[in-house]
Amino acid sequence: MRKVRGLYAGTEKTTIQRQLEQAQRRSEAVERRRELADVRNAELKHHADRLEREVADRTRDVRTILDNVSFGFLLVGADSRVVGDYSKSCHALLASTELAGRPLAEVLGAGTSRQRIMLEAGIDQVFEDIMPEELSLGQLPSRYVLGARTLSISGAAVRDDAGAVYRILVTISDITELETAQREMRHHRLLVNILRQKEWFRILLAEFFSQLGAARAAIALGDQVTVRRAVHTIKGNMATCGLDAIAKTAHEIEENDAILEPHLALLESAAREFLTENADVLGFLSEGAQSFQVTEERVSGLEHIIERFPEAMQKDAKRWLAETKLVPFQRLMGPFIQLAKGLSERLEKPAEFTVSGEDTLVDALTTAPIIAVLPHLVRNAFDHGLEQPDERGEKPSLGHIGLHIAEGINDWHVAVSDDGRGIRAADVAARAVAMGILDAEAAAAMPDADKMQLIFEDRLSTASETTEISGRGVGMGAVLAAVRQAGGDVTVESVPGEGTTIRMLIPKPAVLNVARGLSGQPGRYVARESVQ
Repeated sequence: MRKVRGLYAGTEKTTIQRQLEQAQRRSEAVERRRELADVRNAELKHHADRLEREVADRTRDVRTILDNVSFGFLLVGADSRVVGDYSKSCHALLASTELAGRPLAEVLGAGTSRQRIMLEAGIDQVFEDIMPEELSLGQLPSRYVLGARTLSISGAAVRDDAGAVYRILVTISDITELETAQREMRHHRLLVNILRQKEWFRILLAEFFSQLGAARAAIALGDQVTVRRAVHTIKGNMATCGLDAIAKTAHEIEENDAILEPHLALLESAAREFLTENADVLGFLSEGAQSFQVTEERVSGLEHIIERFPEAMQKDAKRWLAETKLVPFQRLMGPFIQLAKGLSERLEKPAEFTVSGEDTLVDALTTAPIIAVLPHLVRNAFDHGLEQPDERGEKPSLGHIGLHIAEGINDWHVAVSDDGRGIRAADVAARAVAMGILDAEAAAAMPDADKMQLIFEDRLSTASETTEISGRGVGMGAVLAAVRQAGGDVTVESVPGEGTTIRMLIPKPAVLNVARGLSGQPGRYVARESVQ
């Protein structure tokens, strides 16, 4: 009864009313949460829009940069193909409008199978990720010629979250102008060096044509040993003076089973082309002509006049005339310091190279053939003589190679020495037996001095592999041939573990075989150069 009165009086709430009120409150709470969610969604959308704009702006900036840099950037996958997007400059650098999906070797113009194999093997090695990253990337070929362009490429490994390589970022640059500038700089430096050492280059040029003539005569006689000796000497001399293109041609010619007239014509053409292109600078040159204070024609005229002198006066007059032709060895020796520096760097053998007695007066015509083959001895001293720094034991890590010139009463003395590993006479003989140069019985009966002389045999080389430096065993034969042609002789002195000295005696012309004041005595002058 009370509940009924309460309902009428409104003093008590029914269950339905309470449920309705709770539903109302829940509805209001939901509405408030919805409104809050809308506000937050609006804020998130605004934030997302702002981030998208920032990303778009940054992407546009990056794309603008990539589209305007001279370098090319592209990604390569594990299949060696270009993946995805790349910088706009790639179109111009690679002369192609579509790169995606194409093999990188094809894109770079790796025309030969060897180039393709090396590039693809290098990419595989990077993705295998077994070796250190820097080492693997360093194995990738870095220079490509594509049409008129020369391109340089470098790679960087791109890793995923797990640290595995999944892309290679390739950077491409056009180095055509750089290489052109470098070639021009080398060429200008070459011409400057020639102008600084005119007499030496004149002798070298005369020796070049003399060796060509000797090689042609040897071809006619079927004497390939002499032909190879001449070409090898040409190669060494051209490399010494910086004519690398001619030296490379000579090296390639040596690869043939037989060297024939067309090969020699190729060498001669290359030399004459160099002389023609640089005639304005090298106007002082002529094939084989020597430079004196007076012309050779006038010297020849003086010789004819002297022949009409009374016999008692002729001897002194002829000697005086011969002495006017003497020049300091320094003017004829060429860039031996530069040669030593280059060999030291290429072979990674730090050494001090010294020249003593370079003020010695010599007869250019007599000594020119010997001077032309001296680079063989310097190369052998570096390549075969000196050890690597960590192989020199108690000796100083800095090696020493010396060139010494002195004058005797009747001859000139020239020696090249090193403080390297030395030569064992028994090893030379064993090598000669192995090469079929002599039989074991003859080798066993030889005294050590004769065994040492075997190093001058053609085909005998102690180098483990043929290179542009160590050659094919014909260099030492060229040395002996040049000295013997001048009427001189060569001896070898060597102590295993201490070093080797090769001594050459070059007879003077008979007219000079009289007592006179001697120049270039040992110890008078020493030029030292550290070629570390």
